[in-house]
Amino acid sequence: MLMKPPVEAEGGCVPAGTPTLKAKTLDDIYGHQVAAGKRLVSLDEQLMLIIPVNLTLQTP
Repeated sequence: MLMKPPVEAEGGCVPAGTPTLKAKTLDDIYGHQVAAGKRLVSLDEQLMLIIPVNLTLQTP
């Protein structure tokens, strides 16, 4: 049986192709944020949904 070469992973080496906890996609974790068939392509788009942008700046 051929072994796959090890790859670096947090906590040590594991054979390539071995499922890890990091293999879960953001769509699986943040699937509730996908609306109207549009996938959020970046973290910036996700943050824009939850951070208000109507900040008022105080002038001296």
